[in-house]
Amino acid sequence: FKSTSHHDDKDFVDTCQDNSSCYDESPLIRDSYFDEMPITAHDLSSESILGIALNEPESWTPNIEKDVLKTLKEKEIKRQEHIYEFIMTEKHHCQTLLAIKKIFVEGIQRHVDSVHTEKLFPRLDELIELHTMFLRNLRTKQQYNYIIDSIADIILEFFSSDSASQLKNKFNDKFKYYLSDLQFTNCYKHCLTNPLLKKKGIPECQLFVTQRLTKYPLLIESLIKSSAEDKVETEKLKKSLALVKNMLIDVDACVAEKEKQDRQFEIFRKIDVKSLALYKNKYFKKSEIIGLGSNKKLKFEGQAILLQGRSKIQPVLVVVLTDCLFFLQENSHNKYSFFTPENKAGVVSLQKLLIREKAGTDSCGIYIISSQPDYPEMYELKVQQPKDKNVWIKSIREAVVDCPQQENEVDILTTEEKEKIIKTKQANIRDL
Repeated sequence: FKSTSHHDDKDFVDTCQDNSSCYDESPLIRDSYFDEMPITAHDLSSESILGIALNEPESWTPNIEKDVLKTLKEKEIKRQEHIYEFIMTEKHHCQTLLAIKKIFVEGIQRHVDSVHTEKLFPRLDELIELHTMFLRNLRTKQQYNYIIDSIADIILEFFSSDSASQLKNKFNDKFKYYLSDLQFTNCYKHCLTNPLLKKKGIPECQLFVTQRLTKYPLLIESLIKSSAEDKVETEKLKKSLALVKNMLIDVDACVAEKEKQDRQFEIFRKIDVKSLALYKNKYFKKSEIIGLGSNKKLKFEGQAILLQGRSKIQPVLVVVLTDCLFFLQENSHNKYSFFTPENKAGVVSLQKLLIREKAGTDSCGIYIISSQPDYPEMYELKVQQPKDKNVWIKSIREAVVDCPQQENEVDILTTEEKEKIIKTKQANIRDL
């Protein structure tokens, strides 16, 4: 039997990553920091049943007397190893969360006035409470007998609870914005000297925490394989596995949406403020993409060649928003400007928009056709590879289906929703 995920999850014990991009090898530390005693594993939790500070073997068998092992079948030994691995990885995850709180959060709170730690580590206390409760239940089962009958009921209860949705929590990237704060940087350097961290910084710790949910399916699948003879236990584990996988689907969707939001802001930032295009006989500005009065979302974007008359070609970035499509060209200064094809509109409504592929299996061509009576247009694009056509056609058609039927439907929001969107956009624009 060989374990892999156990080693992957030994967050604060075995893994050491170079964080040299964020700090110097010989950090400058204020004299006041030397008055503090370094945080140790024993300081992370006063709850002995959690075993946070215990130095435990990596596998189950060293804990068991040889005479007892001889009475067990190989299948049962492997099953106990998988149960032990699950408990140990949960312990190491709790170590990670508690170390973040004790070393980073409390350290920053003591020495830096300008940083809001709840923005760096949102809902950290809730995550600690959730995972320590889970570990406590697992440890309680473990303390009565090293040969555990089952942990399937504990796992199922954990993933079935309403609070389990907190496992989808994702830390943000506010860390990089605080590096310009000298007070924060010095405190951060001091925190990194703690041996518990093994030079892992805030980004690495955040990554460990957010990746924990992705480890559960492998751990549960191992338990299912070694519990095949017990139908009741197997059924509970399969239900748990399904719950975890559904959570991961939600997480993937949220990550994809966040990436689109970030890309939309990046496009907005790179567009020249003076650049304009015509849309239904009106000027279309960059503020239409992300402005205080706009509720447009990025649906799709891709590089293509726009074919024009007399064999003219123009490389463009095609951007599809909630209700319109437009073209951008990039200049030598890494800035975008709106591109308007000859004798055509530079921005097209998604209402009554058609997309067709050009005939020929090796063709990279697609047609974008506006069938609106007042604004009929047709554009021919050449994508990078023939296989890309399907992605373009599917994505743009989905955007067309989701497009509001009336222009004002984009802005049908309650006053409260509008105020919330405006505050969010103001904050994002300040960050930019």
